[in-house]
Amino acid sequence: SATVMGVIVVALVASSRPGSWRWLERLMPFANAAVGGLAVALLISQGLPPTVSGLAVAIVAQFGFTIFRLEPLAAGLGVGSYLVPFVVYIALRPEPAAPWVAFGCVLSFVAGLLANVVMNRVSRESYRQERIIEEQKRRIDHERARADALLHSILPVPIAERLKLAPQTISDHYDEVTVLFADVVGFTPLAARLAPAQLVELLNEVFTRFDGLAERHGVEKIKTIGDAYMAVAGVPKAGGDTARAAAELALAMRAELAALPAGRDHGIRLRIGLCTGPVVAGVIGAKKFAYDLWGDTVNTAARMEAHGVPGEIQVSESTWLRLQNRYTLAERGTVEIKGKGPMRTWLLVGPLP
Repeated sequence: SATVMGVIVVALVASSRPGSWRWLERLMPFANAAVGGLAVALLISQGLPPTVSGLAVAIVAQFGFTIFRLEPLAAGLGVGSYLVPFVVYIALRPEPAAPWVAFGCVLSFVAGLLANVVMNRVSRESYRQERIIEEQKRRIDHERARADALLHSILPVPIAERLKLAPQTISDHYDEVTVLFADVVGFTPLAARLAPAQLVELLNEVFTRFDGLAERHGVEKIKTIGDAYMAVAGVPKAGGDTARAAAELALAMRAELAALPAGRDHGIRLRIGLCTGPVVAGVIGAKKFAYDLWGDTVNTAARMEAHGVPGEIQVSESTWLRLQNRYTLAERGTVEIKGKGPMRTWLLVGPLP
C-alpha cells in the first residue's frame, strides 16, 4: 500500500513539472509492471476480493499514464504487465492455491486488463486531441510571429502595436524632431548604365547598411523614395537630442558609403539634408498604409538635400543652432531654396576636435 501511494505521490508531483520529469515518463511502464504485481499479491494476501484488487491496481497504474499522456506504446506495455504478476503469485505460493484463489487471480487479471484497455483508450484519445491542439497553437503562434515581424518591418513598433489594438487613423504632433533626407547623386545616368539586377542590388546593399546605422543611432527610418532615403530622430519616441542623433547618422552614412569597396560603389555619392522643427506623424489609409511625416520641417529638410552639394551634409539654421557648439559647420551662405526663398545654410563637417 505504501508503495502504491508513493507512486501516486510521485506521479502527482511530476505532473506539475512535466518538462523536468521526462525520465519518469520512460520508467513508468516498467514501474507499472513491478508495482502492479507486488500490489496485487499484497492485496490478495490480505484477504481483499481479487477482483477489487485487480481493478484498484489497474486504476492506480493507469493514473500515471493519464497524467503524462504517454504515447500508446508506453501505455501498451502497462496493459501487458498484469499477466506476469498473477502467474508468479500462483506459482510461488508455498502450498497449492485453492481453486477459488486461482479463479480470483484470473478474474483479477481480466478485470485489470479490461480497465487498463479502457482507460488507455480514453487516455490515448485525450493525448491525441491535446497534440492536435498544441500543434494548432504552435502554427498560430508561428504565423502571428511572422505577421508581427512583417508589420514591424513596415511600421515603428509602438505604432504597429497601436494599430493592432485599435485599427484607426493615427496622428501625433511632435514639437521637435530632426528630419534627414539622403539622395544618390547622378542616379538617372547610373540607372541607364547598370543592368536592372545590378541597380537593385546596389541600392539594396546601400540602404540595408543605412538601416543598420539608423537603428544603431536611434533614428527611425521612414521610407525610401526611389533612390532617396528618409529618416527622422525624435519619432515615434519623443525627446532626446534629435539634432545630434541625426547628425551622427548623416556622418555615419557618408563614411559607410565611402568605405564601400572600389568598383562596387560605382562612384556614387550622397547629398544629405537636415532640418529641425515640429512635425505631424501618422498612418493614413486602409490599404498599403505607411507611417509618414508632414509639415514645413519635412519640406525644408527635403530642400536642404535637393539644393545641397554632392558628398556634403547641408543643414538648416534650426539644426545649426543645436549643433554649433559640438560640431564643425562651414557656413555655405545664403542659398535660394525653391518654395522657401533665400535661406542661410551650413555644411556639417564633423565633431569638434
